Amino acid sequence: MSEGDQTYGIEGFIHRNGGQSCGELHSGHVGSVSHDMSAPSEASDLISRSLACIGWTVVQAEKRSGVGRNRISRWLSGQAPYPPFVQWLTDLAKWHQDWPRPLARPLVHTTNRPPMKGREFHRILLVIGCSERVAVHRMGHNRARFRAALAQGGSLTTQESLWLRYLELGHLTYPSPVASSNFFN
Repeated sequence: MSEGDQTYGIEGFIHRNGGQSCGELHSGHVGSVSHDMSAPSEASDLISRSLACIGWTVVQAEKRSGVGRNRISRWLSGQAPYPPFVQWLTDLAKWHQDWPRPLARPLVHTTNRPPMKGREFHRILLVIGCSERVAVHRMGHNRARFRAALAQGGSLTTQESLWLRYLELGHLTYPSPVASSNFFN
């Protein structure tokens, strides 16, 4: 049975042909949702916009979600995607849209945590799946000077620290639904 003919054991999600090679729905599948061809193109646009907003490539999305890059690429090219994956990605994109850059909106300093230094900066980059290059660019710094300052014991500004901690909170709030499920394993 090929992947396109496979029926997934998730309630409400049945491939276009209902899992039957002849295209007929099985009697147990009556009332389940089947996907038409217009929905995948909308979903692929949504996935593409969400990845761009977060600053992820397909490879980074693969690492963060546990879904193979070939599957994500097929979803981007129009194949019907896994709905919880799309929801997770759009939730993260909305979180990133609120604060795309540290100075986009003033954050109220409501914590007694000091501005972050290099070790916490790199830990948060791992949590949010962002490259150092992208983060430093969004903060408006020269990457070489930024690295040198951190290596000499420097720290980020309070605003930059709050921004990165806010993004970390979003990624901890919205964990990937796919990596923890048996759907792709």
